[in-house]
Amino acid sequence: MRQLRWSDNSAINVFVLPSQHELHQRFAKERLQIFPYQLNRIWHKLTYSGLGVAPTIVASEKELIQAVTKTPGAIGYIDDDTLKKLKQNESTNRIEAPDMEAGQQASGKGVVNVIKIKD
Repeated sequence: MRQLRWSDNSAINVFVLPSQHELHQRFAKERLQIFPYQLNRIWHKLTYSGLGVAPTIVASEKELIQAVTKTPGAIGYIDDDTLKKLKQNESTNRIEAPDMEAGQQASGKGVVNVIKIKD
């Protein structure tokens, strides 16, 4: 959260789902080991102190994928089941979903981390 730049010195652009979104809550609790409200407090503190930049909030996982693939230096997270559904629909809808292997895809434009959280 405090890292502002990638190793190549390009800016990091973080995309997240809204705090009330089920996946965001599971991601915060199970991957970051904090509650979503705690994550919000951390972002606010870093933003207001000038030590960080708040993430961009998008409404859905589909929007998150599209934002990350179109934004240089971007990173975000989605559930792997959503990725599978998008790939199935890709041939008819032409959704811009990157092909991902081993959980993530690095492209010239962004990285989407695909997570599988067991219920």
